[in-house]
Amino acid sequence: MPTYTVTINNVSIPVIGTDPVDAVAGALQSVDSLRDVIALAADTVPEMAEVCRRAGPPAPASPEAAAVCRVVAWWWAKHGEIVVTEANPWTLAAADPTRWHEISCGKADELLNVLPPIDIAGGFAVSEAIRHDGAAAVYLCVVQVRGRWWVRESTLRGVADALREMRGAA
Repeated sequence: MPTYTVTINNVSIPVIGTDPVDAVAGALQSVDSLRDVIALAADTVPEMAEVCRRAGPPAPASPEAAAVCRVVAWWWAKHGEIVVTEANPWTLAAADPTRWHEISCGKADELLNVLPPIDIAGGFAVSEAIRHDGAAAVYLCVVQVRGRWWVRESTLRGVADALREMRGAA
């Protein structure tokens, strides 16, 4: 899942989520506030009572994800000061250039439109090299595997091996 940064009350919380609402839910969970948001919705929005029951206490140990996201989306709409940003793909790749990092389809589209792409198996490389590693140029490579998008630094020769390795592990 893509990495996001959720900023609430000037505190930035890095989280992994399927989308921005899921990221906000994860941030609220990490600061032990998700239960409070669910309780607030249950107390103040009667038509959401069933959704709140499915989203949290006294719900079963595994809350219904769709219900949690609906409650969080309601709460977030009332708190415009919450900012959610998806991690920069270049920053993710540079932080650990030896592994693939998941990004959203939107980020993959942005990268595709940066410069004319270089076609690689399963995806593309941004056509401006990040750096040179010995005699080979290192590119930001973007691939799609099973409908999910991934980014990593690699040489054009090395990306096929890295992709094979990643597909074998997935």
